Amino acid sequence: MKNIALLVMLFCAGGLFISQKNIVYSQETAVNADTIVISGVVDFVDPENLGKGRRAEIYIIDESGRKIKFLVDFEAVISNKGGENITAREINKGDRVAINYTVNKEGTNIAKSVKVVE
Repeated sequence: MKNIALLVMLFCAGGLFISQKNIVYSQETAVNADTIVISGVVDFVDPENLGKGRRAEIYIIDESGRKIKFLVDFEAVISNKGGENITAREINKGDRVAINYTVNKEGTNIAKSVKVVE
């Protein structure tokens, strides 16, 4: 009987763990099932990350103080406050940005667009 109770508890706990995958935090907005938008302040930019196929890499600090890393997709649109296209080299530490991103199967955040908002 104890084994059955333990098995039921493990099954329920596993179900809770699996359901946590689909949570979207309050400061992030789901655009569709695969795309999320988040804003934060740029902490670091590597415009040519040689270790990642020369993709730009951006770290932001979000509203709750979390430091989050993004690889910028090769086809990502990067724009300034005026809506003009810019390069990752033109993003500076301290800029406030909005990033539209997906998470790949390895768990890496891939920025699909980056917009400087302040």
